[in-house]
Amino acid sequence: MSGNAQWRDGKQIKNTVITTLKQVREHPDAFRNVKVQFDIQFATLGRISNPFFTQFVPSDYANFHAWGTEQPIWRKAEFDDVFGLLFLSKASDQLQEIYDATTFQRLRVIGLVRNTFQNQPWI
Repeated sequence: MSGNAQWRDGKQIKNTVITTLKQVREHPDAFRNVKVQFDIQFATLGRISNPFFTQFVPSDYANFHAWGTEQPIWRKAEFDDVFGLLFLSKASDQLQEIYDATTFQRLRVIGLVRNTFQNQPWI
């Protein structure tokens, strides 16, 4: 992990930790309330379930599933290990990009690990 300030569309993204999805998944509590940046391969849109444990409710957030770009998804075990706790506010300017994303499309995620539950990060 390394802290770094990033630029996006001329705006600085301060205090962003550049990491991998694998690192966040392996050490979710270390990233709690941390803004992270990592690259993914989009898998599919998801369906938010179990909103009792989270602020991520279907009326406010879109859910999507992805693999970390570091995952060798040509191996069955890795392919089956898709991560589904990625959420994007429906007020986001990037919402249409998620709706238009295709399977295996590479995307950069900049998000906040809002919480951890059952040793999983909610991003």
